[in-house]
Amino acid sequence: MEARRDETGEWLTLSGYGRGGFRIGTVHHEGAIMIHRGGVQAWSGAFSTESLRDLLALEPPPEILLLGTGERFDPAAAAFASQLRKTGVAIDMMATPAACRTYNLLVGDGRRAAAALLPVA
Repeated sequence: MEARRDETGEWLTLSGYGRGGFRIGTVHHEGAIMIHRGGVQAWSGAFSTESLRDLLALEPPPEILLLGTGERFDPAAAAFASQLRKTGVAIDMMATPAACRTYNLLVGDGRRAAAALLPVA
């Protein structure tokens, strides 16, 4: 993922979500995404280390990885989160709306956060 800033020169943050996608600045991204302070890309939506390898390989690594599980918290993703925690990754799972808000707050505070987000309707 290429590090880049939005049109205002600030680090990338989420400016909206819904209708099956996300808005970052003025750009709409359809479907699931992965985002961090410097980049955004499409994500398969699979809770697997392979699907998240770009986020897990960031240097410096994110302090925390947020998993947005869609409209509501998805307990099925808990096993995956447990697996990642064993590798030392700080991870938190929540419904996507809460994950979007949390990501923006963390990035706004200068934290190295990353998020993998499933879309909401």
